[in-house]
Amino acid sequence: MLCEECQKNEAAYSITITSGDEVKIRHLCGDCMKKMELSLSQGDIQSFLSSILSVLGSVQADTSPVCSQCGLHYSTFERTGKLGCAQCYRDFSE
Repeated sequence: MLCEECQKNEAAYSITITSGDEVKIRHLCGDCMKKMELSLSQGDIQSFLSSILSVLGSVQADTSPVCSQCGLHYSTFERTGKLGCAQCYRDFSE
Protein backbone atom coordinates (compact mmCIF):
# COMPACT_ATOMS: atom_id res chain seq x y z
CA MET A 1 0.00 0.00 0.00
CA LEU A 2 1.27 3.48 -0.86
CA CYS A 3 1.65 6.22 1.72
CA GLU A 4 -1.56 8.25 1.88
CA GLU A 5 0.39 11.49 2.41
CA CYS A 6 3.03 11.48 -0.34
CA GLN A 7 1.59 8.77 -2.61
CA LYS A 8 5.17 7.74 -3.46
CA ASN A 9 6.64 5.41 -0.85
CA GLU A 10 5.40 2.16 0.63
CA ALA A 11 3.36 2.70 3.83
CA ALA A 12 5.05 1.30 6.92
CA TYR A 13 2.99 2.91 9.70
CA SER A 14 -0.70 3.11 10.55
CA ILE A 15 -2.23 5.90 12.59
CA THR A 16 -5.73 5.45 14.01
CA ILE A 17 -7.74 8.64 14.49
CA THR A 18 -10.98 8.58 16.46
CA SER A 19 -13.42 11.47 16.23
CA GLY A 20 -16.72 10.89 17.99
CA ASP A 21 -18.07 7.62 16.61
CA GLU A 22 -15.89 7.80 13.51
CA VAL A 23 -12.61 5.89 13.29
CA LYS A 24 -10.18 6.40 10.40
CA ILE A 25 -6.84 4.76 9.77
CA ARG A 26 -4.08 6.58 7.91
CA HIS A 27 -1.16 4.69 6.36
CA LEU A 28 2.16 6.56 6.19
CA CYS A 29 5.67 5.86 4.97
CA GLY A 30 8.68 6.36 7.25
CA ASP A 31 9.54 9.78 5.78
CA CYS A 32 6.02 11.19 6.26
CA MET A 33 5.80 9.71 9.74
CA LYS A 34 9.09 11.42 10.65
CA LYS A 35 7.78 14.74 9.29
CA MET A 36 4.64 14.40 11.42
CA GLU A 37 6.66 13.51 14.52
CA LEU A 38 9.10 16.36 13.86
CA SER A 39 6.24 18.87 13.50
CA LEU A 40 4.80 17.76 16.81
CA SER A 41 8.13 17.66 18.68
CA GLN A 42 9.09 21.14 17.41
CA GLY A 43 5.76 22.55 18.54
CA ASP A 44 4.46 23.04 15.00
CA ILE A 45 0.92 22.13 15.98
CA GLN A 46 -0.44 23.79 12.83
CA SER A 47 1.24 21.26 10.51
CA PHE A 48 0.33 18.38 12.78
CA LEU A 49 -3.33 19.39 12.96
CA SER A 50 -3.42 19.97 9.22
CA SER A 51 -2.30 16.37 8.69
CA ILE A 52 -4.87 15.04 11.10
CA LEU A 53 -7.69 17.18 9.70
CA SER A 54 -6.93 16.00 6.19
CA VAL A 55 -7.73 12.48 7.36
CA LEU A 56 -10.98 13.51 8.96
CA GLY A 57 -11.97 15.92 6.19
CA SER A 58 -14.69 14.56 3.99
CA VAL A 59 -16.45 17.87 3.37
CA GLN A 60 -16.34 19.05 -0.24
CA ALA A 61 -15.31 22.66 -0.93
CA ASP A 62 -18.61 23.57 -2.58
CA THR A 63 -20.70 22.38 0.40
CA SER A 64 -18.40 23.22 3.31
CA PRO A 65 -19.51 25.85 5.85
CA VAL A 66 -18.22 29.38 5.32
CA CYS A 67 -17.20 31.90 7.99
CA SER A 68 -19.81 34.66 8.18
CA GLN A 69 -17.14 37.34 8.64
CA CYS A 70 -14.09 36.52 6.50
CA GLY A 71 -15.58 34.01 4.04
CA LEU A 72 -13.07 31.23 4.79
CA HIS A 73 -14.35 27.80 3.77
CA TYR A 74 -14.12 25.06 6.39
CA SER A 75 -12.45 22.85 3.78
CA THR A 76 -9.66 25.45 3.49
CA PHE A 77 -9.20 25.34 7.27
CA GLU A 78 -9.01 21.54 7.08
CA ARG A 79 -6.36 21.72 4.37
CA THR A 80 -4.19 24.48 5.89
CA GLY A 81 -4.89 24.31 9.62
CA LYS A 82 -5.30 28.11 9.69
CA LEU A 83 -8.43 30.02 10.64
CA GLY A 84 -9.07 33.40 9.04
CA CYS A 85 -10.48 35.39 11.96
CA ALA A 86 -11.99 35.19 15.44
CA GLN A 87 -15.47 34.58 14.01
CA CYS A 88 -14.19 31.35 12.41
CA TYR A 89 -13.91 29.84 15.91
CA ARG A 90 -17.59 30.52 16.54
CA ASP A 91 -18.85 29.58 13.07
CA PHE A 92 -16.85 26.33 12.93
CA SER A 93 -17.26 25.39 16.59
CA GLU A 94 -19.18 22.20 15.82
